[in-house]
This record gives sequence, structure tokens and C-alpha cells, in this order.
Amino acid sequence: MGFVFLILFACAVVQGLERVDPLVKTNQGLFRGVKADDGDYSMFLGIPYAIVDENNPFGPSIPFSEYHDIYHANDDSRVCPQVDEFTNEIVGTLDCLRLNIYVPNIAGTRNKLPVVIWIHGGGFTGGDGGRYVTGPKFLVEHDVVILQSGTALLTLLGESIPDAPIKLSKELGYETNDVNEALLYLSQMETKSIISATLSSRLFFKVCIEKKFDDVDGFVTEHPLLVDSPKIRNTPMLAGFNSKELLMMYEHMKPEQFQGYGMFRNALAGYFTYDNEFVEMEDLVRRFYIGDEEMSEALRWDLMDFNSDLTFNFPVQWSIDHYLEKGSKIYQYMFSYSGQRNFLKKRMNITTEGAAHADELAYLFDISYEDTPTAEDQRMIDQMTTLWTNFAKYGDPTPVTNDLLPVAWLPATKEINNYLDLNKELTLKRLPYNKRLIFLKLFFKTNMHRLTLLTKQ
Repeated sequence: MGFVFLILFACAVVQGLERVDPLVKTNQGLFRGVKADDGDYSMFLGIPYAIVDENNPFGPSIPFSEYHDIYHANDDSRVCPQVDEFTNEIVGTLDCLRLNIYVPNIAGTRNKLPVVIWIHGGGFTGGDGGRYVTGPKFLVEHDVVILQSGTALLTLLGESIPDAPIKLSKELGYETNDVNEALLYLSQMETKSIISATLSSRLFFKVCIEKKFDDVDGFVTEHPLLVDSPKIRNTPMLAGFNSKELLMMYEHMKPEQFQGYGMFRNALAGYFTYDNEFVEMEDLVRRFYIGDEEMSEALRWDLMDFNSDLTFNFPVQWSIDHYLEKGSKIYQYMFSYSGQRNFLKKRMNITTEGAAHADELAYLFDISYEDTPTAEDQRMIDQMTTLWTNFAKYGDPTPVTNDLLPVAWLPATKEINNYLDLNKELTLKRLPYNKRLIFLKLFFKTNMHRLTLLTKQ
């Protein structure tokens, strides 16, 4: 949706105070937003960009048509169907393909600003782009437009098992061996029923390379590591991971959970096909991470390192190395800071040093915490938001150095894998977790023929 920032003003009187809400003309019609009360910016909430086709809910969505009346963009409460992480109840609606757009008031047709697009996390099964979890205040202060997308969450259509719809239909009580019949049946079922059946049958989303059909938009049609285009070669990127990605998983594990070596097999089985030869490969991984030690609670953090590497660190590093080979310019980071706002650590009451998965979000977004940021946390907020918005504006997170950003963030190269350690002090280092990630790189290359993560349909 291309916004033309022709700002008209609608005045309203609220509790005796004058409030000016913006009215914006776009190619899709007029949209009235809301003036923010925590900064000099306007909010356009819950703007529909597409509609799920009721007759074909598993097919492509329908583009949102032009609005003939004024659309009141003031509600960002819609979320896509999912299991609520707090109540464990199924919530949401299919009418969730919405955008939240936050625009500094200085923006206009004569003062166009860079746009930062945020696609929320959640493993394609949960989450949303609402402002109470990822508020824009910290970022819009740097004169960028923030666009948050509500993405369609995936269930059976991402499943790499060809007969997944048949299995899901059977779970719901409908017997058929015809995929098209199964899809027709499922399209008539309530969303909650499909999610419940997906959970009980464990038919979760898994990436697969899809067949190409005329007039059908594919989700993944090529292996990501085989894609080679000028766009990739010439696109600067900023990428990284956190110092203890799976800290939240291992912090609260009980001693009896550290029994036997099944943890290695269970983790590797998600990536590789097992045979007698691969059992020896599993033993190689185990010896690298814990040596000949007997499994016990004393190995908690070594096991966390293994699973963090396998799940997050190595895939990110592999991708970075791949894009460097294609000539991309990449600014790599590791977020190590342990403050009072670390997102998952605060939520799960974790006090161990280091940064868990998603901990960095609270230093980029104004998450709804009641307490005021400490001086150290505020400095990290200022540093991260400046680095990220500098990258959006200039393609370089540190075009100049100063008291806030005293270190020039050099890009990684094929020869020197620079990365910026985001901690109490910003430090430029080389190749994070050097030995561990080089080991996994060799391990994956050796066993590439056994990889099952990306399968051909």
C-alpha cells in the first residue's frame, strides 16, 4: 500500500482537550489514524492489506480493494488464529492480515522518510505485531516510519508430508484418501478445530520446496542456499544472534531431565535422517560438546550451547557465510547485554548472565513495562535504535563515531568475520563461537546428503 502523506486534520474534543487525528489519502482511499500520546508521531492501526478467501482459505489471499468511506485505523487488537501463550486457549481470527504504520509528524510528500518493516516472530505459529508488545516509540524518535505486519500463521499447508490434509481430516473424523476432498472438508471447518487437530496430531509447519504452478504464488520455490540473484549480491544486511539463545529452556530444567544421551539424538533427528553410520556421527557431536562426561545437571550450559548452536547460532552463521560468498555486505552482531529489560529473561524471571532468544527486542521496541529504564538500559536502547536506524538510512550502522557509538562497526568479509558484541561496552570482535561453529559447518557439509529440513515436494 503506497501511502501519499497528504495530511488532512480532523479535530476532536476529548475530555476538554483538543486532539488532532491525522487523515491520510492513499491509493486505497482515506485512512484516519490516531495521534500518539507518547511522542511526536501518528499511528495507523489495523489497516487491512489482504483478505482471506472464505471459499479457498488455504489458497492465496485476496488483495484489499479500495475503501470508499474513511477507514478508521485505530484498532490493532486482531491477531491471527493461534494458541495464546499465557492462557493456552485458541484465539484470533482469519481477518488478521493487517498493518500497523507509525509515522513521525515531520513526514510528508516533501519530506520522505526511510521505512523500517517489522515482521513479528513466533515460528509461524504465534505472535502478533501489536504496539503493546513492540511499541514504536524508541525507533520513530530517529525519524523513520515503522511498518509492523500481521502475518498469516501456518498450519497444515506448510507441512512437508504430502498427505497432511488427509491426516488432519481423519483427526477431525472425516475419512478420505483424496487430498482435494480433504482440503474441501477442512475449508468448511472452524479455525479452532483445525488448530486443535494440528496440535493433537503434531502436524506442525515445516519448510519444504514447493512445486511451481502457473498463476500460483509459491512460498518457498527454491532452496534458500541455492538462490543467487543480483538482488542478493547487492543487498546490505544486518544479522546476528544472542549470546545464550536457549537460556530460557535450560535455566529451569530439572536434574532428572539430564539423563541419558537422548538429548543429542532428539535434536539431530530434526535435521538429519538416521542410519547406522549417522549414529557414529551423533557420537562425534556428543564428544565435541561434552567429551566423555556422563550426562548430568553439571553439563547444563554445555548442552545449552549445543542446542543454541544447532537451532539458532549455526543457521544464522551459515546464512551469513553464504551471503558473503555471493558478495553481500553484512554487518554481523551478537547481543550479549544482560540488563533489566531483557525480554524473555524478564518474562521468565531468569537472572543468569547473558542474553536469551528475543531479549534484544526490549531495547528496540517500547514494550509495556511499568518501570522506567535504568541509565544502562537507556544507553543500550539509544545505541541499538541508533545503529538499526542508521543502517536503514545509510546502509551503514556507524557512518560516524561519537560518544554514544565509539566503535566503528566494520562489515564482515570472507577473509575477516567481524562482528559487533552488543554489551555494556560495544566491542568489535571476530567470528563468534569460533570453534563450535566451524565444527558444525564441517559436520553439516559432511552430512549434507542426510539433511531432511528442506525436502522436495
